[in-house]
Amino acid sequence: MTTRQLIFTKLVCVCIIMAAFSSCLDDDDTEQAYYYSTIGMLEKVDDNNYGIATDTGKKLLISNSSDIDSESMKSGRVYAEFTILDVVKEGYDNVIHVYFIYDVLVKDFVHLTDENMQEIGDDNISVSEIWTTDDYLNFRFQFYSGGGKTHYINLVTVDEPKQSEDGYLYVEFRHNANYDSVEYPYNGIASFRTADVLSENPSLKGFIIRVKTYSSGEKFYKISFDKADNKTDVKMDTYGNAGNLE
Repeated sequence: MTTRQLIFTKLVCVCIIMAAFSSCLDDDDTEQAYYYSTIGMLEKVDDNNYGIATDTGKKLLISNSSDIDSESMKSGRVYAEFTILDVVKEGYDNVIHVYFIYDVLVKDFVHLTDENMQEIGDDNISVSEIWTTDDYLNFRFQFYSGGGKTHYINLVTVDEPKQSEDGYLYVEFRHNANYDSVEYPYNGIASFRTADVLSENPSLKGFIIRVKTYSSGEKFYKISFDKADNKTDVKMDTYGNAGNLE
């Protein structure tokens, strides 16, 4: 696999994140009792409206599309929190009112080499969820920072795997804290495209993922493409949000 250009995570304070990077939308629909979240692709319906094609195959029409800053949704892949409206629109599973929308970092796998090893780093990071979808290997992650440094997030293949199993690709979820201080917890979501690794390994069953955690050192997670076993949950107590990832 060829080495891909690294995409960097720009870390800023959570209050600035909410105001400047993410689209935090006023929720005027105060009578809705239930709130939901989803991850999917932001799609332009027409000049005035957007929808979300979710990873689970749902099509959602956004009722308050005028509130969304689509220019800040660089990857096109979004995490959204919303209420479901009592409205029926042909061609859509639901019409929703979005009150928070966040641009998800989308990257390719990177092969670890002597040349990029220092920049990729190997600092502590934790994951609260890992799951596969048709096109991505996804991570919900947490790290700590003083708020003044750029952190790098990557998923790498290596020449010498620490674990192996037939049918599974060994990868490492890597974090470079750039010598930042460990003060405040931040959360983020990253999705890594699987098309290239699947084309190179058409019989691939899933991944073995190594994470260097804060609490337990090295941990290994096995994620299968099998729908019955394609999600790993790790309980975490962290707060904050890493904001838009660049």
